[in-house]
Amino acid sequence: LLAAPEASSVLGQGGATCREISQTTGTRPHLSGRHEFYPGTSLQELSIRGTTQDAIMNALFQALNKICEDCSRICGSDPDVTEPGDCRVRILVPSQAARAIIGKGGENIKTLRQACNLHIHVQEASVGRGELAEQTVQLQGQLAAIQMGIPNILEKTAECMEQAWFTNWAVISYAGSGMEAPSSKGKGKGK
Repeated sequence: LLAAPEASSVLGQGGATCREISQTTGTRPHLSGRHEFYPGTSLQELSIRGTTQDAIMNALFQALNKICEDCSRICGSDPDVTEPGDCRVRILVPSQAARAIIGKGGENIKTLRQACNLHIHVQEASVGRGELAEQTVQLQGQLAAIQMGIPNILEKTAECMEQAWFTNWAVISYAGSGMEAPSSKGKGKGK
């Protein structure tokens, strides 16, 4: 999820940056429209589709590097992310993947926090219903630390790929849908 200046950086002049990312990684990055915000935010959704986890990760890294190069930080318009190089990145994952990221008793997320020196929070509230529900994973730290943590997030998401619902989740976007802000279901706990 990206603030307007971050989205503009990924898009580039006339879509040039997005095309370059697509060509160099073999992926299809897509940015929601300028006024198509993710529910409960003023952030646009960047989705990246590709045939391999590595290709998607490389495209995401290129996008994050470009944002840091142009904006000096990634903040999603949060005013408390002020230092150059500081980043707060929000990644959407299926709720099933969110549970795997947290792990039993919070074990996985605790290990990831320590190994990457990141603050990681899985938002308790979800958007969507049933198998198509998704949650936001927020990573905060230096860009290099975030890039160390992202493979774990993508791996837990990739573990869901064999599920019958995954393809539908992968192509749906709630940005600009007019849905209300996410609300807590009362199940699970954000970490």
